[in-house]
This record gives sequence, structure tokens and C-alpha cells, in this order.
Amino acid sequence: MSQEISTNELKWHSGDWRKVPMKQEPYNGLEITGVPTYDDEHKFVSATITVKDFTKAPKGLASTMEDVTLADEWVNIPVPVTSPPSDDFTVDGAIKLRVGSNEILLRVKLAYGPEKMQRQEIGFIGGFPSVSPA
Repeated sequence: MSQEISTNELKWHSGDWRKVPMKQEPYNGLEITGVPTYDDEHKFVSATITVKDFTKAPKGLASTMEDVTLADEWVNIPVPVTSPPSDDFTVDGAIKLRVGSNEILLRVKLAYGPEKMQRQEIGFIGGFPSVSPA
């Protein structure tokens, strides 16, 4: 069984997202993208989810979780490995996929941002078709 990556990309921005970033911290909010993978029969298999934090990094710091499936419970969002090590990634939380009526839903429970202005995001933020239209 082969797998193919789909163009059904999910892109979500946090409520504090700005088209033009601030010139000082916090520069911007979060961007979460997801790219689904489907099998030969066009059924959903998994997704690669990337959480990009723009709180302390003007160009963002990305954390990627590959091959997240419906069988996975909460998947912790890892701190990205950078060289030199950085504490600029402020996201602490997890994601999970769940079956919806006609789609695979992405659920988040996370906190991010500067310590004194920390924000929380909890709930479903979007989804992927359970069957690829391609």
C-alpha cells in the first residue's frame, strides 16, 4: 500500500495573529499547519502537523509532529531543537486527531506567549477530508 501527500493543507492562526507583525515581543501569535496523507483508496492515513511560534522569534520557531494518526492519543508538542539551544519557543501543550462527520478534526490544548501574557487555545481548530477528493 503506497501513501500520497495531499494538497488539502490546513492552516490556522491564533486569535492574536497579525498580518503585519509587531516590531517587538510578542512579535506575533501561532500558526498551525497540517498536511494529510492518504492511501491508494484515498482514505486518510495520517497528518504532519507543524506548530510555529512567533512570540519571541520574528521569523517563528517551528515544531513538527510527523505521521500523527487517529490511533494516537494526545501527542505532545516538542520543543524544537535549535543550535545554539533557544528558549524562544513558548508553546506547551498537545494535539490529537478525532473523527468528525465527514472529516478528521484537529484538536489542540496548549498555552503560549510571554509568561505575563500567556494565552490558551483549547478545542478543534480545523480538519482534513476523511477521503481525499483527488
